[in-house]
Amino acid sequence: MKIGKVVKWFLPLSLAIIGVFIFAVGCGNNSSPLYYGPEDDKLPQQLDKKNPPGSDADTVYYSQLIDAKKGGKIKIYYKGGKHEFKVASKSIPATCIIEVTVWEEVTPEEKLLVFDFGPEGLQFEPDAKLKIKAHPFWRKDKDKKGLKLCWYNPQTGEWEFKEKSNITWGSAKFRIDHFCKYAISR
Repeated sequence: MKIGKVVKWFLPLSLAIIGVFIFAVGCGNNSSPLYYGPEDDKLPQQLDKKNPPGSDADTVYYSQLIDAKKGGKIKIYYKGGKHEFKVASKSIPATCIIEVTVWEEVTPEEKLLVFDFGPEGLQFEPDAKLKIKAHPFWRKDKDKKGLKLCWYNPQTGEWEFKEKSNITWGSAKFRIDHFCKYAISR
């Protein structure tokens, strides 16, 4: 008879303790706040990768949730080049969905590889890194010239030089401190 009473109270008490523990600790890491972008525009919650590896689209679009505490990277495939955007841990103020649109522009003077990042205005401390594969776009014999990164200033309507990168083993690396539209050229 005593065993029946113990079992009768043990099961509900155990379930109550487990419930309190799960409530207190939580199921997973959802402690990072979500970044809402300029003027508190709520970001879309769906993740979308419209352009899989090997895509020959003229414009490619990627979006990925990046955890503020852990950081992360987005692999971008565009016209035979595998590029990478890397966010260091704790370099963004809150977890957010990062969007990247990539396309190529050809002007009479030069060929540009354009990256448009969002949410617009998001800042990084320390800087994020953009690594691009140069040879699908520019000839190998001109590697000594390196590549330059410019950003589009919407206030002036002009492209402004940010930095130059040497090409090492076919790749160039750039530092990104805030989100806007960037263009890479010779």
